[in-house]
Amino acid sequence: MGTLSDHIGRRPIMLLGMCVSTISLILFGLSRSIIWAVMSRVLLGSLDSSVTASKVMTSELTNGYSQGMRARGFAVLQTSFATGFIIGPFIGSALLDPVRKYPEIFQQDAIITVFLEAYPYFLPCFAGAFLNAIMLTISFFSMDETCVKLKMDQEKSSTKLLQQPPRSYSTFDYIKHQPINFNPAVHGKQSFTSIFSLRECLIPAVTNMLVVYVCSIFQMAYHAELGPIWTTNERKFGGLGFTPKECAIVIASQGISQMFVIMFILTPLTKRFGTLRVTCIGSFGLIFATTAELGVPYLYNLPDLHGRTQTLFWVLPAVILCVIIWSTSFSLTLVSIKILINNAAPQHALGKTNSIAECLGSLTQAVGPALCGMIWSGSLKLAWPSVAWRIPINWFIPIIVGVLTFYMTMRLNPADYTLDKHKVNRRHNEEQQA
Repeated sequence: MGTLSDHIGRRPIMLLGMCVSTISLILFGLSRSIIWAVMSRVLLGSLDSSVTASKVMTSELTNGYSQGMRARGFAVLQTSFATGFIIGPFIGSALLDPVRKYPEIFQQDAIITVFLEAYPYFLPCFAGAFLNAIMLTISFFSMDETCVKLKMDQEKSSTKLLQQPPRSYSTFDYIKHQPINFNPAVHGKQSFTSIFSLRECLIPAVTNMLVVYVCSIFQMAYHAELGPIWTTNERKFGGLGFTPKECAIVIASQGISQMFVIMFILTPLTKRFGTLRVTCIGSFGLIFATTAELGVPYLYNLPDLHGRTQTLFWVLPAVILCVIIWSTSFSLTLVSIKILINNAAPQHALGKTNSIAECLGSLTQAVGPALCGMIWSGSLKLAWPSVAWRIPINWFIPIIVGVLTFYMTMRLNPADYTLDKHKVNRRHNEEQQA
């Protein structure tokens, strides 16, 4: 779908994605079997490319601005995703199984009561679909096309129509026009090749950044699985023995730090050091935070203010600090990598390039947690050495991948990921006025 957006435009893909998302939510709310639920999600995954299209549109809307302004645009996009992940679960938990939660509202044996008892998940799905429908309506009337290639084709078509000589009637003298040579077979073959060929977008600069992106997503997926396993397991099994309340505090600190760094830190940091250097800073932060987590269990041996050991007095703040550093570093890395991918990608293949990145990211997110679970369970099954020496094995892979990512980002050429200087100079005055 991202490739298709390079040829028909971003706007149709965005509208199609919102429409499919609305239908998929309704079908999911009406599901009463696992097959029905899975098929509704398959429909969403196969036809909804609004995430990819939104990244491409953000890139095209900020194209020509400085690195700081471009980072601000992608930061707003990332903030909207984070806000959705906060509001979505709240709506879902509030509207789930409403008849049982709010019996005073529903009359017994009423049609709506019977329906919601049979489909307890329909109301939150309907609420999400309703919001999608509202955004679909607003976008249909207010969203403009951002695809540069499509705009240029339309302008060329209009220019050709204006430049055509006026029609006239002549008995003897006729106006000779150049014949239009069109071979459907040749043009069709070129169009088919350009749509499905990856050669035009997988240039060295894009390929290198895609490798960095995959490595960063792997660290995220691996750490997202390792964190809950590590904090919730009992200490005799290599965990920290946190309660659900303490885990919630850690997760909340992660979400707050991500929102804070995206809204207030990313843009000034990018203006100061540039997008590529921010990626290097984030990659180093991931290595530092992951390595620091190895020392957290030893803080149980430190006495608290009352002289007691084996308490959470030092452990919980240390975990929160590591999580804040990790989530902050990952937010800087992820947003910067997205900007760099769009900077390096050919303008006529932005949709295809972002689609490739999304596919690779999805595949990596499937591999990371599975590998983490296998290594953790395997380390517990080992008879030798002790648990204190076996459990740190789980951190070796993300540290190695992190070092590789940092090394690759340091060797990248900044000139390959720099915007056109003429466009930046042209809009420099606009930024100062804003």
